[in-house]
Amino acid sequence: MNIDHKWIISARKRAPIFKTSQRGPHSRRLRFERLEQRQLLTTFYVATNGNDNNPGTEARPMASLNHAQILAKAGDTVYLESGTYQWTALWWQQSGAAGAPIVISSAPGDSAIISGRNMPAQGFTFGVQASYVIVENLTITDARGSGLGFYQAKNCTAYNVTVDNSQNIGIQVGDSADSTMLLTQGDAVENCTVYNNSLENSPAERTANSAWGAGISVSGARDITLSGNSVYQNYGEGIDIICANVCSVQTNTIHDNFSVECYLDNAVYTTVQNNFIYCGGNSAYYRYGVGAIGISLANEVHSFQNLNNYNRIQDNIVEGGSYGFVAFDSYGLGYAFRDTLVINNTFYDAKDSLVDIQNSRGTNVGNRIANNIFEQTGGAAVIAVFQSGGVSYDHNLWWGGNGNNGGMNGVGDVKKNPLLTAPGGSSVTGYQPAHGSPAIGAGTATGAPSWNFWWKSRGNSINIGAW
Repeated sequence: MNIDHKWIISARKRAPIFKTSQRGPHSRRLRFERLEQRQLLTTFYVATNGNDNNPGTEARPMASLNHAQILAKAGDTVYLESGTYQWTALWWQQSGAAGAPIVISSAPGDSAIISGRNMPAQGFTFGVQASYVIVENLTITDARGSGLGFYQAKNCTAYNVTVDNSQNIGIQVGDSADSTMLLTQGDAVENCTVYNNSLENSPAERTANSAWGAGISVSGARDITLSGNSVYQNYGEGIDIICANVCSVQTNTIHDNFSVECYLDNAVYTTVQNNFIYCGGNSAYYRYGVGAIGISLANEVHSFQNLNNYNRIQDNIVEGGSYGFVAFDSYGLGYAFRDTLVINNTFYDAKDSLVDIQNSRGTNVGNRIANNIFEQTGGAAVIAVFQSGGVSYDHNLWWGGNGNNGGMNGVGDVKKNPLLTAPGGSSVTGYQPAHGSPAIGAGTATGAPSWNFWWKSRGNSINIGAW
């Protein structure tokens, strides 16, 4: 509640503050100071056996988050006790404030599950249209549409949230119709587990005209951070950034998703860094009989366009799948690969080729591929290049495959075995170059990230690859 300018004791229940004024040897006049306006922070409780007529105390919990938001104010916390909540609607619109967010979480030691079984077939099981809200330590499951949505939300965070079994997208950030990309900004999805979503494209439901969402999707937004998440076994892309600006996709583990593990579609000033992307061999998520592309850029047709530009792909480890890195020029509108830097990544063992740069329309311009390890173990091409104009190559290590590196012989290139310690598995340490590797110290400092895959300083000696 707000404590207004009243002559009462302070919110901390200390004694009233007063001063004295001397009027005579035996008389005093009490003078009270005006207290500053303060707000008491409150913790509310919600339980499956609660009642929305209750005040929301631990002893008398409420029954729904929709009712809790009527009472919650900036700085308050709403705890959900253990159990499965099957509401018919959940749309949170109460905002917190900078330094005083509203926190919605499982109660300490509890595990709350929000089910979308009774929700409408479209929309979110848990929608947030507010500012400074933290959603944490929850499971969101069985969405008939998408799981968790930050829609026209600002400075909101999803932390340690598990989202699974959604018909469409697991976690969606943004308003896909917002061409300004200003209504949704400053949000973060951190340390979340997102799997088995986009069920509308599962083998049981897939048709010739099926579309699909993603595990985590950002669309019509800016300044969004996706960090430390585990995104796997979704029947759509793992992570996609669509018609969005100034986003960061970092330190995520992404594997065994459908089509593309990490997809930039109409993305500008977006950084994809320090991610571990691999194909674990689960054929249920294959497309055309092969695992997903590791990292891909394209410009599909949307309600508004925001053509790919000024993106950075750095310090990632990408293993397996159909291709390691693809820039599509022949798909959609073209113009996918412009002023983009692909640097200090390790690409290992793709079925088709590790790099596929398409430029059939001649739209590539200002791109650079440098300091990367490209190691192919099968007979496929290391790099497939179609009309390679608009791309420069330098200080890359090429090894294996059919010996074809697309005719690219850049300055500082190395064509030797990189001597990775134990590549091909789901352990990131296996992609570290062993002592004596020709990749060690063979890179260039020009454009190189200051930190390697493990966020350790590169110092003055620059390796080729993510380490």
